Amino acid sequence: MTPKEKTGGLFDRLKHHSWFLALFWTGCIASSLLWNLYEEREKILDIARNSAQITFENDILYRKWAAKQGGVYVPISEDTPPNPYLNVPDRDVTTSSGLSLTLVNPAYLARQVNQMAANSHGSRGHLTSLNPIRPENVPDPWEAAALKSFEKSLQEVSSVEKIGGEEYMRLMHPFLTEEDCLKCHASQGYKEGDIRGGISVSIPMTPLWAIQRPLIARLSLAHLLLWIIGIAGILIAKKGLEEEIFARERAESVLKQEKDFMKGLIETASDAIVSADDDGKVLLWNPAAQKIFGYTPSEALGHGLEELMTPERSESKLKEAFLDGLSKDIELELMRKGGNPFPAEISVSIGGRAGGESIRTILVKDITGRKEAEEALKKARDGLEIQVQKRTAELARANERLRQLSSKLISAQEEERKRVAMDIHDTLGACLTAIKFKVEGALQRIGEKAELAAESLNTIIPVIQEGIEECRRIQMDLRPSLLDDLGLLVTLSWFCRGFQTIYSGIRIEQEIDIQEGDLPHPLKLVVFRVVQEAMNNIAKHSKADVVRLSLRKRDERIELLLQDNGRGFNVEKDRFPETLKGGLGLSSMRERTESSEGYLEIESAEGKGTIIRASWPLHGNG
Repeated sequence: MTPKEKTGGLFDRLKHHSWFLALFWTGCIASSLLWNLYEEREKILDIARNSAQITFENDILYRKWAAKQGGVYVPISEDTPPNPYLNVPDRDVTTSSGLSLTLVNPAYLARQVNQMAANSHGSRGHLTSLNPIRPENVPDPWEAAALKSFEKSLQEVSSVEKIGGEEYMRLMHPFLTEEDCLKCHASQGYKEGDIRGGISVSIPMTPLWAIQRPLIARLSLAHLLLWIIGIAGILIAKKGLEEEIFARERAESVLKQEKDFMKGLIETASDAIVSADDDGKVLLWNPAAQKIFGYTPSEALGHGLEELMTPERSESKLKEAFLDGLSKDIELELMRKGGNPFPAEISVSIGGRAGGESIRTILVKDITGRKEAEEALKKARDGLEIQVQKRTAELARANERLRQLSSKLISAQEEERKRVAMDIHDTLGACLTAIKFKVEGALQRIGEKAELAAESLNTIIPVIQEGIEECRRIQMDLRPSLLDDLGLLVTLSWFCRGFQTIYSGIRIEQEIDIQEGDLPHPLKLVVFRVVQEAMNNIAKHSKADVVRLSLRKRDERIELLLQDNGRGFNVEKDRFPETLKGGLGLSSMRERTESSEGYLEIESAEGKGTIIRASWPLHGNG
């Protein structure tokens, strides 16, 4: 049976452990991907919910303005016939020039604006009530459930629902009765402050899902690459451990064979037993002694122990043991016939004989084989240590290759961000800008007689402008062009201004003590990404209101410091908080820093804020 066959159980356990690690790694990657997909979906839903909220607020503004004016009179037309549900004096009037006008109340005005919005970009607005005047204002099932929840003091209802087979973000708020509303609705028994109904807004999700799809594809690809790297690492480690186990078992098998051989030798040969009188004259010499020392009994009997088996350097030690009668075993060097020394282990016991003379019995064990085995074991152990050192060096090289692959992955990600940002800027952004200029040009060419057409075009301008701003925001998030055009310092200033605009409750104190020329070009992107990721974490998790940002050159190093006064966290307990939460925030910051020959450290404690320090040497980054 070969050593590998003997260790089959150990190899089976290693195989099972490898499968467990592969499944665990797969589970971690899958969990991370699912969490990131969930986060991306939540971002899209937040955008849709914010768009719905803005549409709702605009609807309220239209209604308040019209209610404040007491309604507005407009020419009667096919698109704007008199409102049959509006029972107020002077609903329809005729001017002195014979123009027929009808009173458009706030609900009628908002309804027409919502219809124009639905025709232009698909968003829908609907005023509804459990006690509607118009049959068209009857709530659908979703709206009816929302209206009933308002009666329980709920102030907002939102969810993604299907309308006509398409998904929409639906949002609804209660519509309170104000003093100006009683001009038309007092007859229904409403009082000021009553919930008269609700305004629902529906934003189409299809365009937003289209924006999300490329992001999902990139996230999936990144996680697939990470999974492949992890599986490859597990396979490499498994292969190395198999070889190491096989080498160890092979060495142990050799040692076991040597031990078995020595054991068989000891079992088949008795120890040498020599008896001598007080003067050291040999009285008894057994066959084992003959075999060990080489003297026949006739040659040994009557001779002194010293001349038979003791070299000069061991004579005093043997004499001491002989006289004292040591009960424990001692080792010393003895001598065979012909003057050949060998190691031995002896024990001496003193017994009496007739006549009052004493007899000393010496038990001699030839330990040559044991000494050789110990030396062989030492050599084998030294060989195993060399193998372990070699394997450790190989693992270190594999870790370095893995780090280099991770660095290349980050670089590829940044290149992809830059390419996508440029595509957005050069294609979608340019297209929206061109549309805006065309619409503005058309508005300038329209005369006063085309007032309605001009009003219709004017409503498109803010929507186009919003699309341009959104394209610009996405482009800057992916890869700020300022970084390539104007440098890191201008980009950091722009980022801090934008951050404080979004998170107005957080004040940023900047301490920039470095010149743009002091920063190597490859390091600028690393510093910006570390600042960007750290500030995003502060905004999401720290609950801080002051952040100190410091960037300076010191002792041929670039030092970055980010300190907040937030709630902090236990660094030892939450050693890898981004992993537990599914994110790659702190890991990404650390990986970026270390891949650019820098280091990153985090100091934090619960209730005492967080300090992030990063430092890079100036050499090697140019």
